[in-house]
Amino acid sequence: MPAAAAGASMDNSGAQNWIEDFTRRFGRAPRILHVGNVAGNAYQIAKVLNAAGADCDVLSADYYYTMGSPEWEDADFSGDVGNSSYPAWYRANLHGFGTPPLVCRRATPPGHCLPCGKAPGQ
Repeated sequence: MPAAAAGASMDNSGAQNWIEDFTRRFGRAPRILHVGNVAGNAYQIAKVLNAAGADCDVLSADYYYTMGSPEWEDADFSGDVGNSSYPAWYRANLHGFGTPPLVCRRATPPGHCLPCGKAPGQ
């Protein structure tokens, strides 16, 4: 976790209330798709929104830079991943961490507009 965020006191009650109001009104959680994940920002926001009750995903098609990877943010990894533009995470010991299903790094097939194969309406 970045140093600025580690010591920050975050009050997400406004977001929580908005999500609860949305869910009551529409009968489902709000669906949010972040496109792009420069410096892992979309991933961090998606984690917070999902924890608050939203249905949030990250589409980061063909962007593999080390510091934009969930592994960089959340894995307690050891070892060398090589080129930071195209890290070889399989070479590092991720200690059981796997890319969360909310993140998709590939282009989606036609008819699937959300990450990891979710079809519209799912």
